[in-house]
Amino acid sequence: ALLNPKQNAVLLESALDCNDSNIPDSRFSYIALSPHTVFKSKGGNTWINGTYQTGNPFELLQQMIKTEERNGDLPLFSPGGCVGYFGYDFKNVLEPKLETKANDDRSFWDAHLIFPRIIIAFDHQESRIVISSDEQNSTLVSTITDILDSRSNKLGKQLNGRQQNQASAEI
Repeated sequence: ALLNPKQNAVLLESALDCNDSNIPDSRFSYIALSPHTVFKSKGGNTWINGTYQTGNPFELLQQMIKTEERNGDLPLFSPGGCVGYFGYDFKNVLEPKLETKANDDRSFWDAHLIFPRIIIAFDHQESRIVISSDEQNSTLVSTITDILDSRSNKLGKQLNGRQQNQASAEI
């Protein structure tokens, strides 16, 4: 789900049991942000970083993906890839014979993808956060890490206090 279309951030939340060995990737949730490229398509028209591009949207996207360098730090996906959605009407690009005759009354993009610079992955099984980014975002990653550490310490103190109160109540 796009967290905020204006900021182009994406949340991929895992809702499955992370201990299910048949679905190993269900143990991770991701936040993708700070894109270097934003790809949007509607009605066969394409905008890349707000600039109109000519050509088949699917072919343009394929070319963009081929030129990306993949960072292998994270499971499933990482900077060097893209994330977003393809709406139902993107089928018109892939199969023009299937063109929709219904009114477009929703104003959603047919495709909206980002090529993020920063990926934050939460491992539900290990209760661990991994941040992956390109070198240009080291300051932002450091800030995010500091915020997460601060919140983690605060939460740890709250949980510890609750455990102590619970232990006192049990005595």
